[in-house]
Amino acid sequence: MEESKINKKKSSLVGVSNNLPENLDIIETYLKDSLELKVNKIKEGIYNIQWEGKEFEVFIYYLNDINGCLHNFIGRNQYLNEKDLNILKEIEEGIEIEIEYNEDLLSSFHLHLKLIDLIIPDLNAVLDMSSFSILNKEWVKIASRSIITPSPDYLVNIHGVAMEDETGWYHTHGLERFGFNEVEIKGFPCEDGQLYYPLLDTFIKNIINGNLGEKLKEKEVFWGIQNYPLTLIKDENSIEKEEHHENNLEIKVYASEEDYSNGIISDITLLKNDLENNPIFYISDEETNRMSILAKEREYILFPFLENKNRKVLIKFGLDTDNPEKDGEKEHLWFDIIEENNKIYKGILINAPYFIKNIKEGDILEISREKMTDWIIYYNEEKITPDTIFLLKEMEKNTIN
Repeated sequence: MEESKINKKKSSLVGVSNNLPENLDIIETYLKDSLELKVNKIKEGIYNIQWEGKEFEVFIYYLNDINGCLHNFIGRNQYLNEKDLNILKEIEEGIEIEIEYNEDLLSSFHLHLKLIDLIIPDLNAVLDMSSFSILNKEWVKIASRSIITPSPDYLVNIHGVAMEDETGWYHTHGLERFGFNEVEIKGFPCEDGQLYYPLLDTFIKNIINGNLGEKLKEKEVFWGIQNYPLTLIKDENSIEKEEHHENNLEIKVYASEEDYSNGIISDITLLKNDLENNPIFYISDEETNRMSILAKEREYILFPFLENKNRKVLIKFGLDTDNPEKDGEKEHLWFDIIEENNKIYKGILINAPYFIKNIKEGDILEISREKMTDWIIYYNEEKITPDTIFLLKEMEKNTIN
């Protein structure tokens, strides 16, 4: 099986601020004052940094013409308030930190965020030059100081484009910093775009969690949803060869075992009917565990909202299935929470279980917080999750202002 050849690129984050540290000596002091890091200077702006038993070579530069590169930032950007957005548009200089990520991609990203938070105390925004996305300063602070790694959602940017023939094209930015090809789905009707986005998103998360090996391989089979194996082929008709897409791999599907045996692939649109019928997307155990730790770490956010009956709080719990060997040990179900008492939540089940027969939609259950895997707060027309609690701080600022 021939591997697709991609040279790993350094990951680059640029911190933007109207109050940058004046020079590298000050930055070096910030680094060496950290209790988490062991820092050895190689030469000016280049450091060997040890963190959690791993070594990283870190490059730090002052970067000019920030405003001139903003046109490249596309797709999934985080919210910026008006003040920070104006600074981003007006400022010309930032500080760039480059790291070559090791095999633990999420941990590498975590360190990258810690470094940008550490050396620029007065951040206004962060530009992820590898994924062409903008990160909110509050999110960076919260994520960098968390006990758990950040969400894989922010490592790779999915960019959607409506083509002239009214077909859609989803493609990624950011995978090349891991030594992987960028991946795409194309040729589907634009009105069906919401069906294919979760499929590509699931594919990316499995790449990040290491479930596709060290490199993406053409013709390797991946079970992205039930029933159909997916595969990757080199896109010989890349839509924008000159715009970072010359090495793209396109996701295709095998329609049957016979097609797989004969090497016959089909377009992704073959999955439309299955995608319309609430398919089960496979989320890795690693990602489920990360989400659960994050939800519990930030559980304290929930309590004021539970006391206000005009605000809705949903919690997802992992419950034991009837047949763990066949269906997996846990089924993850959402509950509309009525109350909490001593780390026990009472809630109404709002979706029908597939693999647990003795409960049904509408049942009221009491469940321990130990089974919590995710939560959502609906507040002031916003959907707040453990990963987006920074929006609460932004809303508080807007109220004060």
